[in-house]
Amino acid sequence: MPDARSPIRHHLVLYRRDPEQGRARFFSLMIERDLFGTIRLVRNWGFVGAKGRKRSTSTLMRRQLHRR
Repeated sequence: MPDARSPIRHHLVLYRRDPEQGRARFFSLMIERDLFGTIRLVRNWGFVGAKGRKRSTSTLMRRQLHRR
């Protein structure tokens, strides 16, 4: 059962493994709320076992882009 206090609402992790080339990659999507209640989409990607890259987009930023 999910914790009601958790900021993470939904989490999806995808893996791609290529044994012939010895590579394994991951891609992760999380929908969460920050301390101010703003909804954010957080994306992580990279090689399995490495830190990878991270990018987040908030609903506030999206609203500002639509106004332009």
